[in-house]
Amino acid sequence: MTITGYGFTSGNITASVDGVNCSVTQYQDSSFSCEVQPATSASPTNVSQAGQHGLRRQFYNHTSSLSLSTYSTYNYTESLNLNFEVPYYQDNYLANKMYGWFVAPATTAYRFYQTCDDGCTLKVANTSDNATDPATVIANNGVSSYRNFFMMGSSSTRKSEWINMTAGQHYYIEAEHVEYAGGDHMTVAVEIEQTAVIGHHHAMKEVQYLSVAGKQ
Repeated sequence: MTITGYGFTSGNITASVDGVNCSVTQYQDSSFSCEVQPATSASPTNVSQAGQHGLRRQFYNHTSSLSLSTYSTYNYTESLNLNFEVPYYQDNYLANKMYGWFVAPATTAYRFYQTCDDGCTLKVANTSDNATDPATVIANNGVSSYRNFFMMGSSSTRKSEWINMTAGQHYYIEAEHVEYAGGDHMTVAVEIEQTAVIGHHHAMKEVQYLSVAGKQ
């Protein structure tokens, strides 16, 4: 955090977090509170911070075949993605890694869904604010239809088990995706096991397309 202005009074405090403006909401003689404003790109210093919803997306564009076990050895470009989805039908011989933080809107259980072409995995931490050892909750190594979260292949799993989470806590989430040739896509969605959550429903036809993550 960068701070300018001392002997705090209204109007003479300027603060930023990781290069993003932090608007002062309250202040006292020796402390103040501020709200981080929306970020337009991934963190330049590669730190986790509250702010604009979104996920970091690492894009690996290659000229020959790559796999879930080898893609990370190649160069990539990085951007901020506001939806948990990669561009549809982008190219051949590519990979994506998307990661960030899922903020649980209620204390209840959550089930995640993933579709892709050609291969993908989804990892979610089972404790908050922990990105060191997330569990693989979906290992989806077969082609599925675009956003068809209920097409269960004979050898591929499209959904996780129920995961208990606490309201307001940040849970690390990470998706990997590789494309060999032909069509390509990858999307993650979430189902919430509680009907009282505003804007969310527990129904097989109303799985929510996941577009929020609480830290960059």
